[in-house]
Amino acid sequence: MNELNHLEDNEEGCGLREGGVPFTSGKPMDSSGTTNEHDQALESDQATLIDNIKTIIDNFFQRKIDDVILLQRKIDTLTEHVTNELKETPIDDEAIRASSHIDHNMTNDIIHVSAPEPDQGFNDEATLRSVLNYSDTRLWHKLTGGGDSRFYAKDLEKRPDIYEYVMNELHYYITYAQKKYPKLIYVKGGAILSAPNAPAQIDGHNGKLHSDYTADVCQRPLDERPVSIIVAVDPFALKYLPNGNMMRKDIQKICVRQGEMVMFTNACLHSGDTNESNEYRLRLFAYLVSNEKDFPQNQVMLFDWTDDTDNATIQSAARPSEEDKFRRIEKSNSNGQGKVNRSHSGGRLRYATERYGFS
Repeated sequence: MNELNHLEDNEEGCGLREGGVPFTSGKPMDSSGTTNEHDQALESDQATLIDNIKTIIDNFFQRKIDDVILLQRKIDTLTEHVTNELKETPIDDEAIRASSHIDHNMTNDIIHVSAPEPDQGFNDEATLRSVLNYSDTRLWHKLTGGGDSRFYAKDLEKRPDIYEYVMNELHYYITYAQKKYPKLIYVKGGAILSAPNAPAQIDGHNGKLHSDYTADVCQRPLDERPVSIIVAVDPFALKYLPNGNMMRKDIQKICVRQGEMVMFTNACLHSGDTNESNEYRLRLFAYLVSNEKDFPQNQVMLFDWTDDTDNATIQSAARPSEEDKFRRIEKSNSNGQGKVNRSHSGGRLRYATERYGFS
């Protein structure tokens, strides 16, 4: 017992245990203070980081907002400047319409123009129809390719009262065309009438298309070559070949609604289409030329095809009698451009012409 007690006494008095790890007696160690300080520091760092991120984001978006505001101010300033300029500069409404109402499926040789504003087109459609009396046999004569179904107002200039009225009704459309073709200063107007259910003009021409002008006009400078316009008092349709090198199967059709206009150059091969209505269809037309010698003399130029198939192309054949007119045009071209190019560009003709009327 004494030995055991002695051993216990020694253990209690020993400052080291096995392993040599010292310890102090008393209450257990309290580490909560250290942990709280660490957590608080960590939370503080996280909060600072979040604040920094928010600041960066806010600054980024603020800069973007400032950029947008600055851009808007620039736009407002520019808009105000342009508005002031426009107030001082007259706007060519016709030129705007010319650029925005072109059928892009068409070529430069034919342009489809939409109807103008109500106060810009026809002045008095009812009076126009009355003036162009459909039953006036002195006025209306058979149109080439139209048989007994298509008519034109022959020698309208000899009826000054009627002619003046027609030209007055065409004023807006002629002005429109001359703004696009300013060198075409000479104009003649007229009217065409299709009877109910009139067949296509191309049928009356045995499948041939035509041009309103003879091949010699191709010897003039490009901006001096003639242009025709047709204005729909009543809706009508026109067949045309988009390109002189295309085939018969490429013939296209354009439908022109009331008040609209189609204008085409001398190079556009065309033909009136069927009147599918049970009513007479009236339309006005005008020739615009740079030289009065180019006005059609009551005739059209028919174009032959190479064969009878859908793949047929236009056959080229200029009439020998055109030589005299070539010389007249060369003589009248006094614009200092030198010798006229006598190549038959686009001049694909048959040897004969067809007159508008048969009487």
